[in-house]
Amino acid sequence: MQKEIDGENTLINGGSENFIKALEEKSEAYVGTDMYNSMFEELTRCYIRQKTEKTDEEIKNEVIDRFKTQCIKDEKNELYEKLSKEAEEYTHTDQFQLDMQDAKYMLEMEGETIPSDFQMTDRLKEIYIAQKRREVFCEENGHSWRETNPDPENGTSDLDCECCGEHHSLQWL
Repeated sequence: MQKEIDGENTLINGGSENFIKALEEKSEAYVGTDMYNSMFEELTRCYIRQKTEKTDEEIKNEVIDRFKTQCIKDEKNELYEKLSKEAEEYTHTDQFQLDMQDAKYMLEMEGETIPSDFQMTDRLKEIYIAQKRREVFCEENGHSWRETNPDPENGTSDLDCECCGEHHSLQWL
């Protein structure tokens, strides 16, 4: 189960190890609550009606898995709502206006049809949210640096993150 959670939600939740650890702690606290007991009883009755033999441990694991799935969905929605709000604020900035002009210019240069301002705004908001998700991931798990433009004569080098695009210029000692 942890491998599934890890692979499926790393980008969404911004860090697999911390997220899994927190999810396990939440799950342990969930066991024994009224909500857990209610779900356990409901599944037990369901399996009895279906004449499916399940041990208490199997039912417990299924209840916990359902709880974890709901936690993941809640976490994903919470991050998406936060980033959507930030994206909406971004649409009221000068940078957004510049990005809108650049996007239109690029489409024009490529001979593409330029969509309405409303459609362009939606596209730029989606791009903004995707970029912020990658940044959240990198902040939590570390960047995937790739060296570009090494200049041994001047002792400089550029590092670019292959995930979020962050850039650093380094001066060697």
